[in-house]
Amino acid sequence: MGPEVIATYVRIASAVIPTLTIPYGCGVLIDPKATIAVANAIGAKFVRTYVSNSYEGTFGPQSFSPAEIFRYRSNIGAEAVNVYTYFEAHAGVSLDTRDLNDQVSSGFAALPINGMLIGGPRAGLPPEASTLANVKKTFPDYPLILGSGGNPDNIKELLQYADGVIIGTNIKKDGYLYNEVDYERAKRFITAAKG
Repeated sequence: MGPEVIATYVRIASAVIPTLTIPYGCGVLIDPKATIAVANAIGAKFVRTYVSNSYEGTFGPQSFSPAEIFRYRSNIGAEAVNVYTYFEAHAGVSLDTRDLNDQVSSGFAALPINGMLIGGPRAGLPPEASTLANVKKTFPDYPLILGSGGNPDNIKELLQYADGVIIGTNIKKDGYLYNEVDYERAKRFITAAKG
């Protein structure tokens, strides 16, 4: 991300933060350093980002170096920022062909991560419930966040396995990612999630 994106993110977040009464996190697209820097600047407790692996897909080639990312976190004094990471590609394919559970196991053994995100093939699409169930059964002591695809029809089932949820597309006007949040859609989602 360019510095203008980071500056704008911090400006907007800083205007909203005084109204928050719960812990909050952030994520700056697919840029782990920008994500950690913004989190540190705005007092966020956690982030969602990629920290390892290489991917090809809609957003072009992406490659992440955990050593570089976590060294950066340490260098800017952001060790208190909890990192939740994806192990699978979003809108693409992973060049790591190991089984998902092998990737997660390796990640928790070697990286200072706090939890994992499992998403669907792209924004707005859910993962298979069986994938969430399998990962949670294998790693019951680690937080598992549903990274995409929650909606009023599936959230009750998916929250049997996920400890939290990232929600975006479904609560936007007309269910379109780039539209503004629709109050009624958001209310329906929250009611279903609490149900």
